[in-house]
Amino acid sequence: MGGTNEAVQVELLLIPGAPASVIAGLIDFFQVANLELRQRKNHLCQITTVSPRNGPVALNGGMQIVPDRVGLFESNADLLIVPAIGPQIGRVKTSLQPEAHWIRAKAEQGIRVASVCT
Repeated sequence: MGGTNEAVQVELLLIPGAPASVIAGLIDFFQVANLELRQRKNHLCQITTVSPRNGPVALNGGMQIVPDRVGLFESNADLLIVPAIGPQIGRVKTSLQPEAHWIRAKAEQGIRVASVCT
């Protein structure tokens, strides 16, 4: 992860219907972590929001976020974070196939995949 002076590249997958607090919380977490890392002169974390879908991603409660990057692009990420899916877990098989395919593709590129569940 990250070379000697490089930031750790973190991609945060935006999933339709995901709890907005999880997405916002992770973004805030990495911003606060970077404050401490700067003081220690350690590697920073560069977080990028991503989605296999074009356009804004509607989260639970109606909040929408426009991803920084969309589609199946080549990535230099060190880590892909998959957020909580929300209470309707059954929709993974029905409506979240683009995200499932995308996660598989990233893992096959050698990117570490982690999940956060609330």
